[in-house]
Amino acid sequence: LELGKTSHMVLINDNINKVPRDLSEVGPQQRQFRSSVQLFGRVENTSTAITAANPGEGNTQYYPKRSSDTVSTISTVADLFEYVPFGEKSPRPNFFPQFYSLNSNPLIARISTNKQIGQIATTNYDTVTATVGVSGSTNVIQVINASGDTSTIDVGDLVTGSGLPEDLLVDRLLERGKTSGRADDTDEGKIRNRFNEYNTKTAILKEYYAAKGNYFGVNGVGSIEEITDRLAKVFDTL
Repeated sequence: LELGKTSHMVLINDNINKVPRDLSEVGPQQRQFRSSVQLFGRVENTSTAITAANPGEGNTQYYPKRSSDTVSTISTVADLFEYVPFGEKSPRPNFFPQFYSLNSNPLIARISTNKQIGQIATTNYDTVTATVGVSGSTNVIQVINASGDTSTIDVGDLVTGSGLPEDLLVDRLLERGKTSGRADDTDEGKIRNRFNEYNTKTAILKEYYAAKGNYFGVNGVGSIEEITDRLAKVFDTL
């Protein structure tokens, strides 16, 4: 990236059509497009920490003068930067989560500019990759073979990804079954059958579609409304 000469912005909802892509001579699996849209900036983000007392200080007037800026490329985060959120290929330091709705792999417009637009990312969202080192039920998930800055791990941090031992997942679902009201959360045989169905019929599709560039991961933790919103943002990029 060329600091001060190249800026990036997320395209969502109506903004996707306001900054059109060059769709001539494109393939069905294409995720990166040319563009030559001229933009004049009006406002930009500030580095001010937003609180209830200063909500209006998150933006400031941007003065482009007489020169416009050009959107040269439009692509998804994964294709434009080869971004991988977890694992050994995850960038360190990781500034990408400052992109709005990063989990939906949004479209990004790369802007060539003679004057810096927006703020330089400075908040590091390093992830820690590790292997779960316990197979039974426990209140503390122990990990081994960790990579990344483990000093940042704290109680209550989210543990996500594949590879969690099945016995640990079964025990946690059985515990959830005490309050969830779901009959299939109280039957160990049914729980293990659900895992088997997922591993043999569903999980294998991830690699298949990821290889074709048609896989979009969505964080399934949260309320129904939050997850629905994440799904809608993925559809907006298609």
